[in-house]
Amino acid sequence: KVVKVIETKRPPNARKFVMPEKCPVCGAKIIRPEGEAVSRCPNLSCPAKLRESLLHFAGRRAMNIEGLGVKLVDQLLEKKMVHDYASLYEMKLEELVELDRFGQKSAENLLREIENSKQRPLDQQIFALGVRYTGEHVAAILAEHYSNIDDIANAKVEELQAIPGIGERIATSIGEFFAVPQNRKLVERLKEHNLFRPKVKKQKLVSSTLSGKTFVITGTLEKFSRDEAKEEIEKRGGKVTSSVSKSTDYLVCGESPGSKLDNAKKFGVPVLDETEFVKILS
Repeated sequence: KVVKVIETKRPPNARKFVMPEKCPVCGAKIIRPEGEAVSRCPNLSCPAKLRESLLHFAGRRAMNIEGLGVKLVDQLLEKKMVHDYASLYEMKLEELVELDRFGQKSAENLLREIENSKQRPLDQQIFALGVRYTGEHVAAILAEHYSNIDDIANAKVEELQAIPGIGERIATSIGEFFAVPQNRKLVERLKEHNLFRPKVKKQKLVSSTLSGKTFVITGTLEKFSRDEAKEEIEKRGGKVTSSVSKSTDYLVCGESPGSKLDNAKKFGVPVLDETEFVKILS
């Protein structure tokens, strides 16, 4: 902590420090959130922050690109094969096989993982962008409220702030993110690679047996993917949320459940295994 300035120790030829208005690396306009001491470059593709951004994007909770770890990211950056998220989807097999200790099979596996990542649900893709203060929970709220990334990008801060679970700080951060031209262009390029596809409109109700009921899903189900289970609930009038609360009616619990199971026990929420879930659907 800086306690005070000792001006008598200052050299006579010292120059006053002036915080730059633009990032000295990429030229993006520097932002400093109100009430914070740190100034930041908001450009996702800024070379100074690209390494950590790529690792976050490829992470298990984001795009979940298996095999795209620290050593490989370092190689890709050193060889100038990637310069932003979108360039991951433009890599060629013949380029990858030239990397150190990276043969044909490894290259094919990586490209397959990258291609499969396009199927991640919208909330994971939003989280993968790395918008400040937009963690998994906030990303899930946005994906629940909006059907496509364009609506999020074009939303006013006041509109975002009106969504339950999104406060002023988060809304402002999202607004600042999409106000950066480089970030907008990056999202457009990702869309060209079939990311951020609009959510399919909900199917018509097949019944109203679950009308008014709120579900949360945790763990891995054998007969359903997470999206399929959600669709089955919604087709019967139910609603699926991302976190357990006192208002949750059921927790659908598969293999390897997370902390949601503990929260369900804490709030006294009924827990359904997959067999019980299938019964309640019928």
